[in-house]
Amino acid sequence: MSHDIRTPMNAIIGYAELADRNLDKKELLRSYLEKIGICGQKMLSILDNVLELSRIETGNVVLEESAAEAESVLDDCLHMVSAEIEKKHQTLTVSKDIIYPYIYMDISRFTEIILNLISNAIKYTGEGGTIHCSVRQLPAQKDGRCIQELSVSDNGIGMSEEFQRHIFESFTRERSSTVSGVEGTGLGMGIVKKLVEMMHGEIKIHSRMGEGSTFTIRIPCRIATFEDTQTKRVQVHPDGKPLVGKRILLAEDNDLNAEIAIALLEEEGLLVERAADGVKCMEMLEKAPAHFYELILMDIQMPILGGYDTTRKIRRMADAEKAAIPIIAMTANAFAEDKQRALAAGMNDHVAKPIDMNKLIPTLQKYI
Repeated sequence: MSHDIRTPMNAIIGYAELADRNLDKKELLRSYLEKIGICGQKMLSILDNVLELSRIETGNVVLEESAAEAESVLDDCLHMVSAEIEKKHQTLTVSKDIIYPYIYMDISRFTEIILNLISNAIKYTGEGGTIHCSVRQLPAQKDGRCIQELSVSDNGIGMSEEFQRHIFESFTRERSSTVSGVEGTGLGMGIVKKLVEMMHGEIKIHSRMGEGSTFTIRIPCRIATFEDTQTKRVQVHPDGKPLVGKRILLAEDNDLNAEIAIALLEEEGLLVERAADGVKCMEMLEKAPAHFYELILMDIQMPILGGYDTTRKIRRMADAEKAAIPIIAMTANAFAEDKQRALAAGMNDHVAKPIDMNKLIPTLQKYI
Protein backbone atom coordinates (compact mmCIF):
# COMPACT_ATOMS: atom_id res chain seq x y z
CA MET A 1 0.00 0.00 0.00
CA SER A 2 2.75 2.42 0.96
CA HIS A 3 4.66 1.59 -2.21
CA ASP A 4 1.65 2.14 -4.49
CA ILE A 5 0.85 5.50 -2.87
CA ARG A 6 4.45 6.75 -2.87
CA THR A 7 5.08 5.79 -6.52
CA PRO A 8 2.82 8.48 -8.09
CA MET A 9 3.68 10.92 -5.29
CA ASN A 10 7.41 10.58 -5.96
CA ALA A 11 6.75 11.02 -9.68
CA ILE A 12 4.78 14.23 -9.08
CA ILE A 13 7.58 15.70 -6.96
CA GLY A 14 10.23 14.56 -9.44
CA TYR A 15 8.49 15.92 -12.53
CA ALA A 16 7.77 19.22 -10.74
CA GLU A 17 11.48 19.59 -10.04
CA LEU A 18 12.36 18.74 -13.66
CA ALA A 19 9.76 21.23 -14.90
CA ASP A 20 11.30 23.98 -12.74
CA ARG A 21 14.71 23.26 -14.28
CA ASN A 22 13.38 23.42 -17.87
CA LEU A 23 11.03 26.40 -17.87
CA ASP A 24 12.47 27.65 -21.17
CA LYS A 25 11.87 24.34 -23.01
CA LYS A 26 8.19 24.49 -23.93
CA GLU A 27 7.69 20.96 -25.30
CA LEU A 28 9.62 19.32 -22.47
CA LEU A 29 7.73 21.40 -19.92
CA ARG A 30 4.39 20.39 -21.46
CA SER A 31 5.42 16.73 -21.25
CA TYR A 32 6.32 17.03 -17.55
CA LEU A 33 3.05 18.82 -16.75
CA GLU A 34 1.05 16.15 -18.56
CA LYS A 35 2.79 13.43 -16.54
CA ILE A 36 2.15 15.35 -13.30
CA GLY A 37 -1.53 15.43 -14.21
CA ILE A 38 -1.63 11.68 -14.89
CA CYS A 39 0.11 10.88 -11.60
CA GLY A 40 -2.20 13.26 -9.75
CA GLN A 41 -5.23 11.41 -11.11
CA LYS A 42 -3.73 8.11 -9.95
CA MET A 43 -3.16 9.57 -6.48
CA LEU A 44 -6.73 10.83 -6.38
CA SER A 45 -8.03 7.40 -7.40
CA ILE A 46 -6.09 5.74 -4.56
CA LEU A 47 -7.35 8.26 -2.01
CA ASP A 48 -10.93 7.86 -3.28
CA ASN A 49 -10.69 4.09 -2.77
CA VAL A 50 -9.34 4.44 0.76
CA LEU A 51 -12.10 6.91 1.68
CA GLU A 52 -14.79 4.85 -0.03
CA LEU A 53 -13.85 1.74 1.93
CA SER A 54 -13.83 3.73 5.18
CA ARG A 55 -17.28 5.18 4.45
CA ILE A 56 -18.72 1.75 3.65
CA GLU A 57 -17.30 0.23 6.84
CA THR A 58 -18.72 3.06 8.99
CA GLY A 59 -22.13 2.83 7.32
CA ASN A 60 -21.97 6.25 5.67
CA VAL A 61 -22.79 5.09 2.13
CA VAL A 62 -26.43 5.55 1.13
CA LEU A 63 -27.72 3.83 -2.00
CA GLU A 64 -29.61 6.10 -4.40
CA GLU A 65 -31.73 4.11 -6.85
CA SER A 66 -33.09 5.56 -10.07
CA ALA A 67 -34.73 4.05 -13.16
CA ALA A 68 -32.36 3.39 -16.04
CA GLU A 69 -31.76 1.13 -19.02
CA ALA A 70 -30.74 -2.30 -17.78
CA GLU A 71 -27.68 -2.57 -20.03
CA SER A 72 -26.63 1.07 -19.78
CA VAL A 73 -24.07 0.64 -16.99
CA LEU A 74 -22.09 -1.99 -18.87
CA ASP A 75 -22.20 0.04 -22.09
CA ASP A 76 -21.00 3.19 -20.33
CA CYS A 77 -18.18 1.34 -18.59
CA LEU A 78 -17.02 -0.21 -21.86
CA HIS A 79 -16.85 3.26 -23.43
CA MET A 80 -14.70 4.45 -20.53
CA VAL A 81 -12.15 1.63 -20.84
CA SER A 82 -12.09 1.27 -24.62
CA ALA A 83 -8.84 3.24 -24.94
CA GLU A 84 -7.08 0.95 -22.41
CA ILE A 85 -8.26 -2.15 -24.29
CA GLU A 86 -7.06 -0.76 -27.62
CA LYS A 87 -3.71 0.21 -26.09
CA LYS A 88 -3.04 -3.42 -25.12
CA HIS A 89 -4.51 -4.73 -28.41
CA GLN A 90 -6.97 -6.86 -26.47
CA THR A 91 -10.11 -8.38 -27.98
CA LEU A 92 -13.39 -7.53 -26.26
CA THR A 93 -16.62 -9.46 -26.80
CA VAL A 94 -20.01 -8.64 -25.31
CA SER A 95 -23.24 -10.63 -24.92
CA LYS A 96 -26.64 -9.47 -23.65
CA ASP A 97 -29.84 -11.25 -22.66
CA ILE A 98 -32.28 -8.63 -21.41
CA ILE A 99 -35.89 -9.41 -20.48
CA TYR A 100 -36.79 -6.13 -18.79
CA PRO A 101 -35.28 -3.11 -20.60
CA TYR A 102 -35.57 -0.81 -17.57
CA ILE A 103 -34.72 -1.42 -13.90
CA TYR A 104 -34.07 0.57 -10.73
CA MET A 105 -30.44 0.66 -9.61
CA ASP A 106 -27.83 2.85 -7.96
CA ILE A 107 -26.13 3.81 -11.21
CA SER A 108 -22.93 5.24 -9.65
CA ARG A 109 -22.38 2.14 -7.46
CA PHE A 110 -23.15 -0.27 -10.30
CA THR A 111 -20.66 1.68 -12.40
CA GLU A 112 -18.04 1.46 -9.65
CA ILE A 113 -18.47 -2.32 -9.41
CA ILE A 114 -18.28 -2.98 -13.15
CA LEU A 115 -15.36 -0.60 -13.71
CA ASN A 116 -13.39 -2.38 -10.99
CA LEU A 117 -14.03 -5.78 -12.58
CA ILE A 118 -13.28 -4.68 -16.14
CA SER A 119 -10.20 -2.68 -15.13
CA ASN A 120 -8.82 -5.71 -13.30
CA ALA A 121 -9.43 -7.88 -16.36
CA ILE A 122 -7.53 -5.40 -18.53
CA LYS A 123 -4.64 -5.05 -16.05
CA TYR A 124 -4.14 -8.76 -15.46
CA THR A 125 -4.60 -9.84 -19.09
CA GLY A 126 -1.58 -9.59 -21.34
CA GLU A 127 -1.04 -7.92 -24.68
CA GLY A 128 -3.45 -9.31 -27.27
CA GLY A 129 -5.55 -11.16 -24.69
CA THR A 130 -9.32 -11.59 -24.71
CA ILE A 131 -12.01 -10.22 -22.37
CA HIS A 132 -15.69 -11.13 -22.42
CA CYS A 133 -18.44 -9.13 -20.70
CA SER A 134 -22.04 -10.25 -20.41
CA VAL A 135 -25.24 -8.90 -18.93
CA ARG A 136 -28.40 -10.96 -18.53
CA GLN A 137 -31.49 -11.09 -16.37
CA LEU A 138 -32.81 -13.98 -14.33
CA PRO A 139 -36.21 -14.38 -12.64
CA ALA A 140 -36.46 -13.31 -8.99
CA GLN A 141 -38.58 -14.85 -6.24
CA LYS A 142 -40.51 -11.60 -5.66
CA ASP A 143 -42.94 -10.10 -8.18
CA GLY A 144 -41.83 -6.88 -9.78
CA ARG A 145 -38.16 -7.82 -9.45
CA CYS A 146 -35.46 -9.54 -11.46
CA ILE A 147 -31.85 -10.59 -10.93
CA GLN A 148 -29.37 -8.49 -12.88
CA GLU A 149 -26.32 -10.65 -13.64
CA LEU A 150 -23.08 -9.13 -14.88
CA SER A 151 -20.05 -11.23 -15.74
CA VAL A 152 -16.47 -10.34 -16.72
CA SER A 153 -14.11 -13.07 -18.01
CA ASP A 154 -10.52 -12.92 -19.21
CA ASN A 155 -7.69 -15.25 -20.27
CA GLY A 156 -5.13 -13.43 -18.12
CA ILE A 157 -2.74 -14.59 -15.41
CA GLY A 158 -5.45 -15.95 -13.11
CA MET A 159 -5.23 -16.51 -9.35
CA SER A 160 -4.22 -19.30 -7.03
CA GLU A 161 -6.92 -21.03 -4.97
CA GLU A 162 -5.22 -19.73 -1.82
CA PHE A 163 -5.44 -16.09 -2.95
CA GLN A 164 -9.07 -16.46 -4.00
CA ARG A 165 -9.92 -16.99 -0.34
CA HIS A 166 -8.42 -13.58 0.52
CA ILE A 167 -9.15 -11.48 -2.57
CA PHE A 168 -11.93 -9.48 -0.91
CA GLU A 169 -9.80 -8.49 2.09
CA SER A 170 -8.64 -4.87 2.16
CA PHE A 171 -5.09 -4.08 0.94
CA THR A 172 -4.65 -7.68 -0.24
CA ARG A 173 -2.82 -8.53 -3.47
CA GLU A 174 -1.31 -11.80 -4.62
CA ARG A 175 1.83 -10.04 -5.79
CA SER A 176 3.01 -6.48 -5.29
CA SER A 177 3.13 -4.08 -8.22
CA THR A 178 6.92 -4.42 -8.15
CA VAL A 179 6.61 -8.12 -8.95
CA SER A 180 3.54 -8.10 -11.22
CA GLY A 181 4.18 -4.77 -12.95
CA VAL A 182 0.54 -3.84 -12.25
CA GLU A 183 -0.21 -0.87 -10.01
CA GLY A 184 -2.96 -0.93 -7.39
CA THR A 185 -3.70 -0.89 -3.69
CA GLY A 186 -5.68 -4.11 -3.35
CA LEU A 187 -8.74 -2.09 -2.29
CA GLY A 188 -10.90 -2.46 -5.39
CA MET A 189 -12.26 -5.95 -4.83
CA GLY A 190 -12.92 -5.27 -1.13
CA ILE A 191 -15.07 -2.31 -2.16
CA VAL A 192 -16.84 -4.39 -4.83
CA LYS A 193 -17.72 -7.12 -2.34
CA LYS A 194 -19.10 -4.66 0.21
CA LEU A 195 -21.15 -2.76 -2.37
CA VAL A 196 -22.63 -5.96 -3.78
CA GLU A 197 -23.59 -7.08 -0.27
CA MET A 198 -25.17 -3.67 0.42
CA MET A 199 -27.37 -4.29 -2.62
CA HIS A 200 -28.31 -7.76 -1.22
CA GLY A 201 -26.44 -9.43 -4.07
CA GLU A 202 -23.68 -12.01 -4.43
CA ILE A 203 -20.35 -12.28 -6.21
CA LYS A 204 -18.60 -15.44 -7.38
CA ILE A 205 -15.11 -16.13 -8.73
CA HIS A 206 -13.76 -18.85 -10.98
CA SER A 207 -10.04 -18.65 -11.67
CA ARG A 208 -6.99 -20.76 -12.44
CA MET A 209 -3.37 -19.74 -12.56
CA GLY A 210 -2.28 -19.08 -16.13
CA GLU A 211 -5.77 -19.58 -17.56
CA GLY A 212 -7.72 -16.49 -16.51
CA SER A 213 -10.56 -15.44 -14.25
CA THR A 214 -14.33 -14.97 -14.32
CA PHE A 215 -16.17 -12.68 -11.89
CA THR A 216 -19.96 -12.88 -11.77
CA ILE A 217 -22.23 -10.63 -9.74
CA ARG A 218 -25.97 -11.07 -9.25
CA ILE A 219 -28.02 -8.23 -7.77
CA PRO A 220 -31.80 -8.13 -7.26
CA CYS A 221 -33.43 -5.08 -8.88
CA ARG A 222 -36.92 -3.62 -9.11
CA ILE A 223 -38.37 -3.62 -12.61
CA ALA A 224 -39.04 -0.16 -14.06
CA THR A 225 -40.75 1.25 -17.13
CA PHE A 226 -39.68 3.70 -19.80
CA GLU A 227 -41.95 6.32 -18.19
CA ASP A 228 -40.05 5.90 -14.90
CA THR A 229 -36.82 6.86 -16.61
CA GLN A 230 -38.43 10.00 -18.06
CA THR A 231 -39.63 11.30 -14.70
CA LYS A 232 -36.12 10.93 -13.33
CA ARG A 233 -34.43 12.70 -16.20
CA VAL A 234 -32.52 15.79 -15.13
CA GLN A 235 -33.18 18.95 -17.08
CA VAL A 236 -29.78 20.12 -18.28
CA HIS A 237 -29.35 23.77 -19.20
CA PRO A 238 -28.50 24.28 -22.88
CA ASP A 239 -24.77 24.45 -23.56
CA GLY A 240 -23.10 27.65 -24.51
CA LYS A 241 -24.85 30.17 -22.25
CA PRO A 242 -22.41 33.10 -22.25
CA LEU A 243 -20.44 33.60 -19.05
CA VAL A 244 -18.15 36.36 -20.31
CA GLY A 245 -18.38 39.47 -18.15
CA LYS A 246 -20.47 37.81 -15.43
CA ARG A 247 -19.25 38.62 -11.91
CA ILE A 248 -19.10 35.94 -9.24
CA LEU A 249 -18.02 35.95 -5.60
CA LEU A 250 -15.58 33.21 -4.60
CA ALA A 251 -15.56 32.34 -0.89
CA GLU A 252 -12.30 30.42 -0.42
CA ASP A 253 -9.83 30.59 2.48
CA ASN A 254 -6.98 28.63 0.90
CA ASP A 255 -4.71 30.92 -1.15
CA LEU A 256 -3.51 28.17 -3.51
CA ASN A 257 -7.03 26.89 -4.19
CA ALA A 258 -8.21 30.46 -4.75
CA GLU A 259 -5.40 31.20 -7.19
CA ILE A 260 -6.22 28.10 -9.24
CA ALA A 261 -9.98 28.72 -9.22
CA ILE A 262 -9.64 32.39 -10.18
CA ALA A 263 -7.25 31.61 -13.04
CA LEU A 264 -9.54 28.91 -14.46
CA LEU A 265 -12.68 31.02 -14.13
CA GLU A 266 -11.07 34.13 -15.63
CA GLU A 267 -10.02 32.06 -18.66
CA GLU A 268 -13.77 31.61 -19.27
CA GLY A 269 -14.24 35.39 -19.21
CA LEU A 270 -15.77 35.54 -15.73
CA LEU A 271 -15.03 38.38 -13.33
CA VAL A 272 -14.05 36.90 -9.96
CA GLU A 273 -13.81 38.58 -6.56
CA ARG A 274 -12.58 36.61 -3.57
CA ALA A 275 -13.63 36.51 0.07
CA ALA A 276 -11.23 34.67 2.40
CA ASP A 277 -13.93 33.57 4.86
CA GLY A 278 -17.68 33.58 5.41
CA VAL A 279 -17.78 36.88 7.29
CA LYS A 280 -15.94 38.68 4.47
CA CYS A 281 -18.28 37.04 1.96
CA MET A 282 -21.29 38.43 3.83
CA GLU A 283 -19.72 41.91 4.02
CA MET A 284 -18.92 42.01 0.29
CA LEU A 285 -22.43 40.88 -0.64
CA GLU A 286 -24.07 43.42 1.69
CA LYS A 287 -21.98 46.37 0.42
CA ALA A 288 -22.37 45.52 -3.27
CA PRO A 289 -25.16 47.07 -5.39
CA ALA A 290 -28.12 44.89 -6.36
CA HIS A 291 -27.26 42.23 -8.99
CA PHE A 292 -23.53 43.10 -8.74
CA TYR A 293 -22.73 39.42 -8.15
CA GLU A 294 -24.48 36.81 -10.26
CA LEU A 295 -23.53 33.86 -8.08
CA ILE A 296 -21.44 32.73 -5.10
CA LEU A 297 -19.01 29.79 -5.19
CA MET A 298 -18.85 28.71 -1.56
CA ASP A 299 -16.15 26.67 0.15
CA ILE A 300 -17.37 24.70 3.18
CA GLN A 301 -14.49 24.57 5.63
CA MET A 302 -13.44 28.17 6.26
CA PRO A 303 -12.22 29.98 9.40
CA ILE A 304 -14.46 32.34 11.43
CA LEU A 305 -17.62 31.37 9.53
CA GLY A 306 -17.95 28.20 7.45
CA GLY A 307 -19.85 27.71 4.22
CA TYR A 308 -23.01 26.18 5.67
CA ASP A 309 -23.50 28.91 8.29
CA THR A 310 -22.64 31.65 5.78
CA THR A 311 -25.29 30.32 3.40
CA ARG A 312 -27.93 30.20 6.14
CA LYS A 313 -27.17 33.83 7.07
CA ILE A 314 -27.37 34.94 3.43
CA ARG A 315 -30.74 33.26 3.02
CA ARG A 316 -32.02 35.27 6.01
CA MET A 317 -30.81 38.68 4.70
CA ALA A 318 -33.34 41.52 4.73
CA ASP A 319 -32.67 42.26 1.05
CA ALA A 320 -34.79 39.57 -0.64
CA GLU A 321 -32.87 39.73 -3.94
CA LYS A 322 -29.49 39.27 -2.29
CA ALA A 323 -30.91 36.53 -0.06
CA ALA A 324 -31.92 34.60 -3.19
CA ILE A 325 -28.51 34.77 -4.93
CA PRO A 326 -27.50 31.35 -6.39
CA ILE A 327 -24.92 29.65 -4.16
CA ILE A 328 -22.90 26.64 -5.33
CA ALA A 329 -20.79 24.63 -2.92
CA MET A 330 -17.29 24.14 -4.35
CA THR A 331 -15.60 21.92 -1.82
CA ALA A 332 -13.41 18.91 -1.13
CA ASN A 333 -16.37 17.50 0.85
CA ALA A 334 -17.22 15.42 -2.18
CA PHE A 335 -19.61 12.65 -1.15
CA ALA A 336 -23.37 12.33 -1.73
CA GLU A 337 -24.16 13.15 1.90
CA ASP A 338 -22.04 16.31 1.60
CA LYS A 339 -24.19 17.44 -1.33
CA GLN A 340 -27.32 16.80 0.73
CA ARG A 341 -25.92 18.90 3.60
CA ALA A 342 -25.17 21.72 1.16
CA LEU A 343 -28.70 21.66 -0.23
CA ALA A 344 -30.18 21.48 3.28
CA ALA A 345 -28.20 24.61 4.23
CA GLY A 346 -29.82 26.49 1.36
CA MET A 347 -27.27 26.10 -1.45
CA ASN A 348 -28.47 25.51 -5.00
CA ASP A 349 -25.89 22.96 -6.11
CA HIS A 350 -22.62 21.21 -5.30
CA VAL A 351 -19.36 20.77 -7.25
CA ALA A 352 -16.50 18.72 -5.83
CA LYS A 353 -12.81 19.59 -5.79
CA PRO A 354 -10.39 19.13 -7.51
CA ILE A 355 -12.07 21.53 -9.94
CA ASP A 356 -13.25 19.90 -13.15
CA MET A 357 -14.20 22.70 -15.56
CA ASN A 358 -16.23 20.25 -17.66
CA LYS A 359 -18.54 19.94 -14.65
CA LEU A 360 -18.24 23.43 -13.17
CA ILE A 361 -19.05 25.41 -16.32
CA PRO A 362 -22.38 23.64 -17.09
CA THR A 363 -23.31 24.07 -13.42
CA LEU A 364 -22.61 27.81 -13.58
CA GLN A 365 -24.63 28.04 -16.80
CA LYS A 366 -27.66 26.60 -14.99
CA TYR A 367 -27.79 29.50 -12.54
CA ILE A 368 -26.27 32.53 -14.26
